[in-house]
Amino acid sequence: MKNVVVAALTVGAALLAAAGTGQAGEPDQPGQPEWAGKVQLNADTAVTIGRVGNYQNDDDNLALGGCLAPGSTTLNAPAGAKFSSPVLTFSDYSYVQLVSAPGNLTATAKLAPGTPPGTYPLTLDCVGQRSTTTFVVHAKQVHAVPRGAAKAGGGGTAR
Repeated sequence: MKNVVVAALTVGAALLAAAGTGQAGEPDQPGQPEWAGKVQLNADTAVTIGRVGNYQNDDDNLALGGCLAPGSTTLNAPAGAKFSSPVLTFSDYSYVQLVSAPGNLTATAKLAPGTPPGTYPLTLDCVGQRSTTTFVVHAKQVHAVPRGAAKAGGGGTAR
């Protein structure tokens, strides 16, 4: 229970610190919903912390945005809203708010093959209103068994 409370406080502090940067935080304009004009790659959960702004090489990645349709005071993503990045492709757009994620626009994000580690932009275009943030692509971990390592046999002879 203590770890869950600490995780929730950590996520809350990170969200507040990101205000005005295109990431989660306070609204840019008074009277707007908190997530209006915000964009980020991935979201933290109670179990996995540190996903926001980091491409997950061995997992699903989700672009999240808060789109405020012109003249609206609630999050309402028009069908023309979209994400863009020079190293990501997007599919499976959803224009409704998810229970498990902030914002009201999501899309599955896939990294272009051969993309080197580095920091890249992610932009939300909400019918003329653009918000940009950055995310990090880390080097892939190489999982190899050291040469000469002991082999347990896999249990094939166990009874």
